[in-house]
This record gives sequence, C-alpha cells and structure tokens, in this order.
Amino acid sequence: LMQRAREQEPVGRNPIPEMQRQRAEASRPKPDLVPDNYVQAGGILRPRNDIEAAKNSAVEGNGQRPRLPNPGSVPGVDPLSSPAARSVAQAFDNSELEHRLTSMIPAPAFDRAAFEKDPQTYLDTVEPGRIWQSLADSPDVVPVERTSDYFHEVLQGEKVILEAKAESGMPVSYYSPRLGQFDNGLSVITVRADENGIARASFLASAGTRGEIDILANSPVHSGQARYLVNVIVPAGVQAAPSGN
Repeated sequence: LMQRAREQEPVGRNPIPEMQRQRAEASRPKPDLVPDNYVQAGGILRPRNDIEAAKNSAVEGNGQRPRLPNPGSVPGVDPLSSPAARSVAQAFDNSELEHRLTSMIPAPAFDRAAFEKDPQTYLDTVEPGRIWQSLADSPDVVPVERTSDYFHEVLQGEKVILEAKAESGMPVSYYSPRLGQFDNGLSVITVRADENGIARASFLASAGTRGEIDILANSPVHSGQARYLVNVIVPAGVQAAPSGN
C-alpha cells in the first residue's frame, strides 16, 4: 500500500503527511453531527466552555451577575511564581532543556551523590520524565509504597493529600497527566521523603480539571510506581455557569 502511494505521488513529495491529512479530514465530525454546546477546534470536538472566553462583570450594580468560574478554563501559570515554574520557562527556548517540558523525553539519570549534596536544586527543577525513573524489580530493591488511599473524590477547587513511602530523605515525583496543580502550580512535582520516609504532595483540582484523574508517583531509588485515582466533580452551580457573550 505504501509502495503504491509512493508511485502515485509526484516526484519530490512525501506521501506520508498527505495520507495523514486525508485520514484527519475523514475523521472530522460532519457539521450536522456536532452535539449542542460543542464546537470544532482544529478538527477536534471541544466543549464550548473550553473555547469561549468568560466575560467578568466589572461593576457591582450594573445589572449583571458575577460569573461563576468556568470549569473548562485552565488557569495560566506565572513563570516567576515558583522555582519549578521558572525551571520550565527556561526550557521554552532552550533545546537542551526540552526534557523539562514533557514526560515523553527521558530525564537525566539520577545522581544520588549530587542530590544529597544539593537536594533543593533537584526538587526545584521540573523534569516530568522522572516518573519513569525507577529501579528494576529485584529481591534487593524495595518498591515505592502508596500510604494514602488509592481513590479520592473531591469537588473542583478542593485539595487532596497524596502520600507515598520511600527511603528517608530521598525524592519522590508525582505526575498528573490530566491537569490539576501541585503546590508548585504545575501538574508535576518532586518532594522529599521525611524522617519517617513519607513523601506528601498536595494536589489541587484546579479549574479545567474534571473527571477521573490518574496520578503516578515513584522514586529513583525504588522500584515500581504508586498510583492514585482522584475523581473531580464540578459543582452543579459552576457547571451551569454561562460562558461567552
């Protein structure tokens, strides 16, 4: 099939992007199949609340009611709001630091001696790929252990404390692939286990975070991963809030 596609394409033209474009065009929903309160953005169905900007009432008494928070609007993060946010901002125009932007790029290897010498720099640096950094299973290696409940249910805007047990003083990274914010304002954080070996992370079900949120935790000096499931419920009043004009 690929050979026939190549033979049919003009010389010098790569057929793969064209085939991908054709498949994308075919998969786009037809206008008459778009559900109410949904719009197409880039060929993808998105809730209208995700696209349209909410308008705030400026002056009390002008006949407008203050609008409730938009459950589909994800808050921005000030790049100067925390050392972790600054570490991400530094990577935007630096290809050597792009591993700070995605869990799809491996993080640099964990250096225990360097961490023990300067743990704060490691904790303040965001590297989502750390979530895949763990030791291989072995009788001599202790798995990281979840010590808080697996399942949590919160309203949007509420927090939940997640805990894992690791070697005292060692780092534990938490990662939420589907939004939400830890104390650094981001969806990934590395914390240090206390003297009892408990590493705690506070997870906020921030605006735009809803449904079942899988969260992973691991440590580079342990094997395995700890897993958590946070079900985020949008309060009825907020869910019904109008958006747009």
